[in-house]
Amino acid sequence: MKYVYADYAATTPVDKRVLKVAKPYFSEKFGNPSSQHQKGLEAKKVLEESRMMVAKFFNCTPEEVIFTSGGTESENLAIKGICFSNHKFGKHVIISSVEHASVDSSADFLEKQGFEISRIPVNRECFIDTDALRLLIRDDTILISVMYVNNEIGSIQPISKISEIIQQINTERQKDGKHKIMFHVDGEAGSIYLDFNVNKLGVDSISVNGSKVYSLKGVSALFIRNGTGIATQICGGGQESMIRGGTENIPAIVSLAKALSLSEAEREVNTSKVSSLKKRFISSVLKEIPCARINTPANSVSNIVHVTFLSENKTDIIKNLDNMGICVSSGSACASNKNKHSTVLSAMGFSEKEMGTSVRFSFGKYNSKSDIKYIIKSLKKYFKNAF
Repeated sequence: MKYVYADYAATTPVDKRVLKVAKPYFSEKFGNPSSQHQKGLEAKKVLEESRMMVAKFFNCTPEEVIFTSGGTESENLAIKGICFSNHKFGKHVIISSVEHASVDSSADFLEKQGFEISRIPVNRECFIDTDALRLLIRDDTILISVMYVNNEIGSIQPISKISEIIQQINTERQKDGKHKIMFHVDGEAGSIYLDFNVNKLGVDSISVNGSKVYSLKGVSALFIRNGTGIATQICGGGQESMIRGGTENIPAIVSLAKALSLSEAEREVNTSKVSSLKKRFISSVLKEIPCARINTPANSVSNIVHVTFLSENKTDIIKNLDNMGICVSSGSACASNKNKHSTVLSAMGFSEKEMGTSVRFSFGKYNSKSDIKYIIKSLKKYFKNAF
């Protein structure tokens, strides 16, 4: 039995080149970067070198890069931190209706603290309605948060267009001496394949996650534009410009910096390869599996394909594919522990039956044409009695 990993949107294996540069910082160069002795200064030096590498990825200054323990912490820090720091200007927050659980849960938490949350609707292809967004913006709106790429469907949201809308409103507000609306983006699902130049995107904060870019897990980088008010969520020894306390995870940070550097350098090659695999997969599914419906739109990230299998008697698809050696998922790994249907699919108008037979296939740079062939062969075998 062949083994195929097709769940790269959940997490990626560590690139061997990344592991090589990170390895010495586990047991040889193990100093605390806040210590003033030789080992500490050695760690501090590589910490700041890594920060410069990540800043290059974002096209920002090193001071605008904050390292955290992962994507979930970065989203919490951005959403809660910006709101708590700017609550005197208003308590209205807008997010999309298809955000990652870390953003959605942060919004729920803020609501309990007296903030008011509005959610932007999406269409059947998971794109937000920018006209609806305009109508949701109020005088007391302080933050808008929209994910770059939907991690279940793969749709690329119109971040630059949203930024233009916010900038137009902020220009008018500035004339009246009013506060500006901050714009945060969860960028974790697109950092291998999309441009993260923060000045082109026009964002105030954006995150990347090590577990999505062939780095070690448990590390994330959050860009926070200079001048953006943000309240500390984890207090400690004043690390990360007093924004995020706690001893920095040097091996993971080194790995993230290296992984993002490789991502930037190899983006064209990786995008071309994975896009080709995605195209081959979609073509084969539509040809060979009559009960399959592709939900991922044309304007989507290179590696994600979301499929609903409209079969009357096949509901345990993921488990059975796993028994055939194929790793896939129903959607976000962070939401799977809640034992409920996807909020993303619900917002898109999926029925319970459709949600129960939907699968996310996500590919990466270590997949091959033979992997695609094996997945199609396995799906044909599984659905042979379904049509």
